Amino acid sequence: MKRWHQNNELEAKVSALEDDLDEDIEMEDESKYDLEELSKEKEKEKRERKRERSKSRERQRSRERERHKKDKDRDREREKDRERDRDKERRDKEKRERDRDRRDKKRDEERKRR
Repeated sequence: MKRWHQNNELEAKVSALEDDLDEDIEMEDESKYDLEELSKEKEKEKRERKRERSKSRERQRSRERERHKKDKDRDREREKDRERDRDKERRDKEKRERDRDRRDKKRDEERKRR
């Protein structure tokens, strides 16, 4: 009877150990999935941050392109204005010279008549 009692005790202990082992394995599997989910979440967050940085860089480049384009357009306008001013100055100068030449010619003709 003593042996039978010892056997029962051993079987109970073995059964308890097997149950514990099964629980540990289940917990390991669960924690493995938790780690995988956590890893997936971290990866997703990392991709999200990367995407945000990429968008931010693209916005920055876009702003720089716009700024560059505006600067270029402004420079063109300034150059056009300068060219217009030079043309006007040149025409004004030519007109003054013609007027002066006419006055001189008219004066010379009047002198000849006398």
